[in-house]
Amino acid sequence: MTDRELDQLLKQVLLDAVKLDMEEIAETDALFGPSVRYQRQMAAMQRDPLKWMRKKTRSFWKHILRQAAMVLLVLSIGFGCLMAAVPSARAAVVQWFIEWYDTYLVYRYGGELSADELPEYALTWIPEGYQEVQRNNYSTGVSIAYQDSKNNLIYFDYWRIHMGAVNVIQVENANVFSVNIDNHEGLYFESMHPEDMNTVTWVDSKSNIQFQIDANASKIDILHMANSCDLVKVNKK
Repeated sequence: MTDRELDQLLKQVLLDAVKLDMEEIAETDALFGPSVRYQRQMAAMQRDPLKWMRKKTRSFWKHILRQAAMVLLVLSIGFGCLMAAVPSARAAVVQWFIEWYDTYLVYRYGGELSADELPEYALTWIPEGYQEVQRNNYSTGVSIAYQDSKNNLIYFDYWRIHMGAVNVIQVENANVFSVNIDNHEGLYFESMHPEDMNTVTWVDSKSNIQFQIDANASKIDILHMANSCDLVKVNKK
């Protein structure tokens, strides 16, 4: 078998495996609803599964786990103190939680999906030279892409958190930091590879919406964008 034939075989195996996984999830969990970021990751995998596989099989650095454990401990202590001091906060906290694994983490949500239309948010500051090039509106979320003249990309996603939806973030080959975005606890994922995007995500428990920015940009610029996120319009049915 030639290298080309082997590549084609591996590509088909990967695509078939993903298809089977998604079918199994749909059959066993009728409430499953992948986030817009997850859908974008799956689209990237299907475009070039071999490249996607190579990125996901890079060697794992043990100190990432230690940093992730520290972040989780801080979040757990903070949430515990909050619920002890303010009983009403418990309802908001249990709407979502984080599961940590060796190479990725998962945001899992609870609660019913709101009947109201999704509010409109915007980044009131983005780095100079970027323009909006794509906007996808889903039933429970929005994904906006910005691009500059050098084809660098910024993705701004937000979606309602509700039972059955999940958000998966890779932590392999990334340093994880706890951050504060407009008085909301968040996590910042700094890639160890310059060609990969850095990520910041945070949850507004009052509105039950999670926000996320992925960009080939510095931590300063990404956090500046995150803190510039503002409510533009409230949509009511």
